[in-house]
Amino acid sequence: MKFFIIALACVASAFAMQESFLQLTDPNPDTKDIVIEIVDEWTLPEKALDLTVMQTTSGPVVLGIDNGDDVIRIWEDGQTSQSITLPPASEGHSWGLACSNTGDTVSEIIVNDFDSFSFYQSDDVGVTWGTQDDPGGKYSRGFSFDGTHYWTVINGYTDELCRFQPGGSSETWSIPEIGATQQGSGVATFPLEGGNTGIAVGVFDMGMFFFYSWDGSEISYIGSVESPYSSSVMVSLGLAYCDATGHFFWTYGPTSGYRMVEFTVSLSTQSLATTSWGAIKNSF
Repeated sequence: MKFFIIALACVASAFAMQESFLQLTDPNPDTKDIVIEIVDEWTLPEKALDLTVMQTTSGPVVLGIDNGDDVIRIWEDGQTSQSITLPPASEGHSWGLACSNTGDTVSEIIVNDFDSFSFYQSDDVGVTWGTQDDPGGKYSRGFSFDGTHYWTVINGYTDELCRFQPGGSSETWSIPEIGATQQGSGVATFPLEGGNTGIAVGVFDMGMFFFYSWDGSEISYIGSVESPYSSSVMVSLGLAYCDATGHFFWTYGPTSGYRMVEFTVSLSTQSLATTSWGAIKNSF
């Protein structure tokens, strides 16, 4: 089935580079230097929980959970363009969101339910929904798709990363760097040079990101960085990565409203393996 947003105009303005370049001090002395560069930011008129980025023939668009209105919103340049109705059984408590697609064709959308041990799965753009056991458990936050598997954060005494296929096998790794008093919130997978998979994890009540590398069997810690908005972050929410541009998208809640930030990341010891938008576009 063709995804219904393929006729949207390219969101080129969302990727216009701003002048600011922020070299952030690493708060942990045992971690690697990490640099965040802010690209753009928007104030949103609605809720924006977990995020995912969908590639279409007209460009990438950002999708996110609004469990206040029980929809998946589709944003262009910080403005809602269309929406997908969430499954009725998850009303008011959907949190995580991920999708798999190739070009302009959706293979799958999954949404987790913060109050149950299940997530909802649709392969027809939200027309019908099935359920699967959530290997992340009842309080998992955030989903990301790495091309073959989904990732989520299991919130417990020590947080864990979970990699799984819906209805199939799963495996977990402890990520104690986040700490027993914090909760992972938002997961984004991205390519690293050398073929490893990078995993970025946000923290629910502070504006920090933790970075990991998965080599196909083990997870290793890269480092952490504080966002430039940490002083105004009440809750850190969705996190997603755009393969076409190499940009991250993040949503957080200040004292009022919701904000979306677009940024890039540079790691001193490992480089993100990005692909040019032109190469992506020509492949469709």
